[in-house]
Parts: sequence; structure tokens; C-alpha cells
Amino acid sequence: MKRHNALSDGEQLLARVLEECLEEDLSFVPPEREIARKHRFSQEFEDAMSELLEEEEDEDETEEEIRRHFRPRFVELAAVILVFFICGAVAMSLSDSFFSASTSSDTAAAETTEAAEEETTAETWDMEESAEEVSGTDAGEESGEETTAGSMAEYGGELIDEASEQELASSLDGLTLELAYPGAEGGNTSIGYSLENSGEEAVSYISLFDLEVYLDGLWYTVPYVGEETRNWASMGSGMVLDGALDLSAWAIDGETHSYRLVLQLADGRIGAEFTFEEAVLE
Repeated sequence: MKRHNALSDGEQLLARVLEECLEEDLSFVPPEREIARKHRFSQEFEDAMSELLEEEEDEDETEEEIRRHFRPRFVELAAVILVFFICGAVAMSLSDSFFSASTSSDTAAAETTEAAEEETTAETWDMEESAEEVSGTDAGEESGEETTAGSMAEYGGELIDEASEQELASSLDGLTLELAYPGAEGGNTSIGYSLENSGEEAVSYISLFDLEVYLDGLWYTVPYVGEETRNWASMGSGMVLDGALDLSAWAIDGETHSYRLVLQLADGRIGAEFTFEEAVLE
């Protein structure tokens, strides 16, 4: 009789009673030899059992044959799939290489074409500029005159250039130009001027004036023949500067014309008009 140490006393008692009952029941079952001696199975039963056993053996053989038949097929299928993937990877690699090569070729061709177009355009521009220069030179040679930008006028036996600005005010950035008295009276070729900075900040200007003459409805620059050089100067807020200019420093023809003194500032120009007979103040 088994001993169940893990059970309680009541559980051990119940287990012992069940085992005794089972042993008592089994004691009534006769041995296997006695059963075989006393009982005989019918022929039909034995035939049926033999058929069942044969069918079971046939089914086992069929399953084994199926396994033997499909096992190599499965291996072949796996090999085919593996080869397919390998071929696909190789094809994709070759395709990428071909595409990269094609792209590089196309890019190089496009760059070459663009460079050729730019070179052609540059050559065309150079040819056009050369043609313009040649045309301008030919025109100048045919007319016997020097070609310059803007119109020109004859003054004092020479050609002078048109002024860069036709309309000028006498005040800009707080700096005002006024003429103090007319010049060229009795052989006096000087003219007085007054500069006043009424602005709140200092104003920069070029100390050398320009002289312009009015001919045929336009202002032209009178050539400067003096020795004074152009220098930048500055005038502080509230300052006034009075001075005089010797007009003989310009190539004046001596005839009666309208003139104006022009002062170049950092941000523009101012001017004041006069004649030899009277000053014209703005």
C-alpha cells in the first residue's frame, strides 16, 4: 500500500480505502491465459480485425510513399525559389548600375550641351559688341567727329558734352547755394557764392565747382582748364561758407550765355544760374 505523505490524515484514509476497493475489484478478473483458454473469437471477428490491420498498414505505406514523393519536390521548389530570388537581386543590381550609367551619360551630355550653348551665346555677344564697336568707329570716321554718349554742342570752337542732369535745384540735404554778385563786369571774371548748411547733419561735397552753359535748350559742361584738383569737403550743421571763383579757370568763349555753377554732393547735385549781365538767384 502506498503512503501519501503530502495528504492530510483524512485524505490518506480515503486514498487507502479506494486502493483497497480497486484491488478487491481486480481480484475478480481472471488471468489472461485463462481468458484465452475459455473464450474463442469467431472467424468473422478475426477476419474483420485482420482487414482493419491490413488497411492500417496500407495507409501507413501510402503516407510513407507520399512523404518520399513530396520531400524531394519540396527541396526542388525551395531551390527554385532561392534561385529566383538570387536572379532577381542580380537583375536589380545590374538595372541600378545601368540606370546610374545612363543618368551620368545624360548629365554629362546635358552639361556639354549647356556649355556649348553658353559658349555660342558668349561668342554671339562678343560678335555683336564687336559689330557695334566697328559700326561706331566707322560712323565716327565718316563724320570726322569723336563719338560719345549723349549729345554734343559746339562752344568756343570745340565740341562739349551734354550735362548729366538738366534740372537742378539750389538746395539739397539742407545745403543751399546762392550767388553773391554777378561777375565779368569791367573785365572782372570772378563770381561770389555762398554755401549754407541749414540741416541737422554735416553734408559732404566736392570742393571744385562745375561750370555749365545753356545752348539750344540744353545744359552743357564747360571744359575746366585750371589746376585745382577735386577734393571732398564737409560742412557741419549751421555753418555758412562764402567764397569767390575765378571763371578764367574754365574755357569760356566770352560771349553772352546763361551759365550755372554746379556743386557735387554725396547724394546729388545743386546749382545756381547766372549771366555776365546779372545774377539769377533761385
